[in-house]
Amino acid sequence: MSGRRFQGYWQAYTDLLELHARGWWDESQLRAHYESSGKAEGRLLSRPEDIPPDWSDWLYFSDWHDEFSWWWRKGVLDTGAYSALVNPEEWLPAGRISQSERMRDLTSLSPQARMQLVEHARALPGSGPLREMHRTALRWCSDGESYALPLADLVAERFPGPVDQLLILPWLEAGGAERVGIWHHEAALHAGLTSVMVLGDGAAISPHFADHAGRAINLCEIFLEEFGVDFTRLPIEQRCEALVAVLEALRPRLAHLIHSYLGYTTFTEAATASRARAAVGRLHVSAFCPHIHPDGCQDGYFRYLPDLMPLTDCVVFDNSWYRQELVTRFGLEESRTAVLRYPVTRIAPVEPAPGPDCNRVLWASRLDAQKNPAILAPIAAELPELEFLVYGSAVLNDTVVDWATMPPNVHRAGGFSDPAALPLGEVFAFLYTSRFDGMPNIVMEIGARGVPVVAPPVGGIADFLGADWELQVDHPEDVAGYVRQLRRLYRQPDLRAAAGARLVDIARRERSVQRFFADIRPLLPDADSMHSNVAE
Repeated sequence: MSGRRFQGYWQAYTDLLELHARGWWDESQLRAHYESSGKAEGRLLSRPEDIPPDWSDWLYFSDWHDEFSWWWRKGVLDTGAYSALVNPEEWLPAGRISQSERMRDLTSLSPQARMQLVEHARALPGSGPLREMHRTALRWCSDGESYALPLADLVAERFPGPVDQLLILPWLEAGGAERVGIWHHEAALHAGLTSVMVLGDGAAISPHFADHAGRAINLCEIFLEEFGVDFTRLPIEQRCEALVAVLEALRPRLAHLIHSYLGYTTFTEAATASRARAAVGRLHVSAFCPHIHPDGCQDGYFRYLPDLMPLTDCVVFDNSWYRQELVTRFGLEESRTAVLRYPVTRIAPVEPAPGPDCNRVLWASRLDAQKNPAILAPIAAELPELEFLVYGSAVLNDTVVDWATMPPNVHRAGGFSDPAALPLGEVFAFLYTSRFDGMPNIVMEIGARGVPVVAPPVGGIADFLGADWELQVDHPEDVAGYVRQLRRLYRQPDLRAAAGARLVDIARRERSVQRFFADIRPLLPDADSMHSNVAE
C-alpha cells in the first residue's frame, strides 16, 4: 500500500485520524483498520461522544491548494493564510482549528471564519470544504457545539420517506396561523401526499392539535430531550443551522413558511438563505395582516417580503384586502400570489337556538391590544340590559385590562382553545372589536353556527361577512356603533334570525372543507400548475 494512497484514505476519514492525533490509536491500528474494512469504505464514529470537537487540519491543508489559492485571490484569505496553508514545511498539526493560537497568528481569519471552516468540515468530511464553499454561502456559527449532523440523522430516521410538503410553523397553539397550517397539512394528506410540520419558535402544542403531534418536528422538544439544551436560548445562527439541517434531511418538494420567526430568518439571512432554498423544491409564504402598534406604526413579517421574493414561488393570503395591499406596496406580481378561503369545521345553526328573550352577548378573542378588550367597558355601560360573556387569554401581554372597573354586566369566563367549547346556544350576538386583522377564524367559526356578528370592516372580514353586512360598525373604536347594532339585534328577533341564516348560507357556499380542498389543489405538488390566483 503506497503512502500516498494511505494518506488519501485518512484525509477522507478524519475522525480516525483525530484518534491517531490524540494518541488513542497508533499507526498499526490505523493500518489494520484500513486493511480490514477501509479499502472499500471508511466509517465515521457512531457514538456522538466520540466525535472530536473539530475535524483534523488534514481536511484543510492536504490536496486543496487550488481552492485555497482561489480564496486567496478573492481576498478571503490573505497572504499569511495562503502561505501557511500551501507550504508543506509549515503545515499545522492536527487539532482544534477554532482554538489554535498558531492558526490565529499565521492567518487573519477571525474566530468566526475559522469556525466556518470547521462547520464545513463536519458537514462535508472528505469532500473538500473549500470546494463546497466555492458554490454556497458560508456558514456562520458560534464557537460552540454543532447539533446539525445528529439532528439531520434523527429527522431522516423519523421521516425516512420522501416528503411532499413541509410546513414551517412557530408552534401549534390556538392561533389563526397554526389553524392555517393544519388546514394545509390536512389538504396535503387528503390529496394523498406526505406532509410534515416543523415547529421552530416554541414547544407548545394545543390539546386541540394533539392528534397531529406525530407529524411534527418539535425542535424545542428535540433539543431538550436529545441534547439537554434549551433551543430558544441558542444563538439565532445555530437555530437557523438547525432548520437548514431539517430541510436538507427531508428535501421537501414544497416548503410553506407560516409566521415562524425562525423560518423567516433562515430564508433571509445570507449565511443560510441559499442553502435553505436549495433544499426545497418550491417555497410558499403565508401572509395575513400587518401588526399595528398603538402609535399607528405597522410592523410584522411582511417586512421580510422584499428579501424573500427572489426565493418565493407564491405568497398565499387568507384575504383579498391584504393581497391587494402588498401588491400595491411592494409591487408583487399577482401571478405569484393566491388567496385561499380557509374553511370551518362545523356549518350548522346552533341547536337549540337561544330564545327571543336572550340578552347575552359573546366576546371571545385574545386579551391583547389588537383585539381591544378594554372597549367592552364603555359599550357595556351603555347597555345595562345586556350581559357580556368574555372568553380569552392574553398572549402578547401588550395591554392591561382592569377588570375591577368593568361594569357589573361584564362577566369574565376564562380562556378557550376551541370555538366549539363556547356557549353559542346561550347568546344572541357575537361582538368582535379587533383593531386590525386578516380573516379572523373566530368570526367564521361562530358565524357558521348562525350567531349574528357585530364587527368593524377591518382587514379581510368583508371577505366573509360581505361588503354590505348591515351589522358592521364604522371603525374599531366606534362605541356608539357597537351599542346601536347590539341594541337593534336585541330588540329585533327577525333581524337576528335573518342575519344568522345569511352567515350559515355564506359558510356553506364558500367555506366548506370540500371547497377548500378543491381550491388548494393547484398549490400542492403534482397539480397541473403549482400556483395560481384562486378563490377570489
